[in-house]
Amino acid sequence: MRMAYIAAGVDDSVLRARSALTVGRSGQFHFSTDLAVATDHAVQLCNAWSFQIADLEELGRSVQAWGWNMRELREYGGHLDEGKISVPSNVDLQVVVAPDTSSEGQKALDNARLVFEELEAVVVPYAERQRVAESALKLVG
Repeated sequence: MRMAYIAAGVDDSVLRARSALTVGRSGQFHFSTDLAVATDHAVQLCNAWSFQIADLEELGRSVQAWGWNMRELREYGGHLDEGKISVPSNVDLQVVVAPDTSSEGQKALDNARLVFEELEAVVVPYAERQRVAESALKLVG
């Protein structure tokens, strides 16, 4: 994804990979986000999920846990990198997915889409990941 951002013209200085994200009313929940785009505050968070794996059940649990934390973010906002960068509750959420064409993979993706839709996250196939980067460029431009 970093290469897609750079190719779209997003300056590398605003990209934060695997940043620590803190959410919750009291900042009690901690996890990481795959990529964040931030100037003086976060303008976009992006997570990627591959449905081309053997353990789709574990993937489903991971998506649900991510979704629970993102609901906390949507409710209370959050912070990146130990409070250094604020993340507004209405931050642009982007999800890049590598779908699996098997029936099991499609079912897992359909279930994950319910979580993504509830959070108003934009879901983009991996082959179209440049759309995520172009969206970020507009937000920092």
